[in-house]
Amino acid sequence: MSISEIDSSTKPEAVQARTMIVHLKGDRVRPVGNDRALAGRLAGSTLVEVDGDDHLIYSLDNWRDVIDPVIEFFTGSRPPRSTKRSFAAVMFTDIVGSTSIAGGLGDFVWRQLLGPPRPSCQEHR
Repeated sequence: MSISEIDSSTKPEAVQARTMIVHLKGDRVRPVGNDRALAGRLAGSTLVEVDGDDHLIYSLDNWRDVIDPVIEFFTGSRPPRSTKRSFAAVMFTDIVGSTSIAGGLGDFVWRQLLGPPRPSCQEHR
C-alpha cells in the first residue's frame, strides 16, 4: 500500500482520544480538503494547517511551524524560539611536515611560531 492509498475516514466517530491533524497546505500527496473533512468528523479534534508544498515535514525550512503546535498539543505550551541557528564552514589545512614539527616543539612554542590568532568570522559581524 502506498501512502496515497491510506484512508483515514473509515470510522473517525469511534476515536475517543484527543486528536491533532497537521497538514501542509500544498501537500502534493494528500489534498488539504481530506484532512479538513476528517477534522470535521472527529469530535474535538485540532486541525493545524501549515504552509508547505511537500508531504514530508522534515524537508521544510519552516519545520518549527509543524513541530511547535505538536509540542504544545502534548505539553500545553510551545517551546521558546530563542535558539538562533546559522551555518558555518570550517576549513582545516595541514602543511606537509607541520604535525611532526608541532609535536616536537610543543603547543605553546608552536602557537608563538604561528603568531597572534586572527579574529573569527563572528568578530567581523
